[in-house]
Amino acid sequence: MLKRTLFLIAILFTLSACSSLPKQAIEMPEKRINDTSTPSWYYAQFRIPRAKEESPKWEIGAMIAGEIIHPALKKHRHDIQLWRFHRRAGADKHGHVFSFIFYTDTTSAKKIYLTIENQATFSLLEKHAIKWLGKPDFQKKSKTNIEDTSDPIWSENLQKTWPAFIMGVSETWLGLVVDLASTQKSDLPTLERYENTQKELTTLWQKQGKHAFFHHINAIFAYQPLLMRF
Repeated sequence: MLKRTLFLIAILFTLSACSSLPKQAIEMPEKRINDTSTPSWYYAQFRIPRAKEESPKWEIGAMIAGEIIHPALKKHRHDIQLWRFHRRAGADKHGHVFSFIFYTDTTSAKKIYLTIENQATFSLLEKHAIKWLGKPDFQKKSKTNIEDTSDPIWSENLQKTWPAFIMGVSETWLGLVVDLASTQKSDLPTLERYENTQKELTTLWQKQGKHAFFHHINAIFAYQPLLMRF
């Protein structure tokens, strides 16, 4: 009998964190491109220094999330329909970038960017040579559809619903970051606290991810196997 190796796709976290999303989270907004109340996707991005042969400093992303984005989210969560983190660390001209991506109206977006810039810990960026990539041109609103930041190779229905899933992933991860960072010794330098936090995150992922994340995602999708090409 022919045997095939079936792989579970490495999607990070469970869908349970998304269960309380409001109905509009996966509905298309009415398109009013020139109206400042029309939601759009916005990016708060941070470029992290990385030498050509150097491994990514993942702890810096955790530090940005815990020290800068988390306080901004606490203040503006009610103004945001959808949000998530994105991380890349390619050995190319774009380099290592940590992004906070959020879906909201122009007025709220301006407030969120201002809150980020005014965080007391924003000085950490300069200290660690992290470049804040700044604010967008608010007059240009090109990504007003919920699916506009999903992968275009996916099916249309998946593109529209995936942002709700990845917000749950991001919220779970951020909760872990904040909780683990709070248990570190308060007299440690900030980056060192997040180095320890990142190590604990890795351990948690490696030891508990199989059941807490993969098993429960598989259960949601009726325990159907998934072929994956590496």
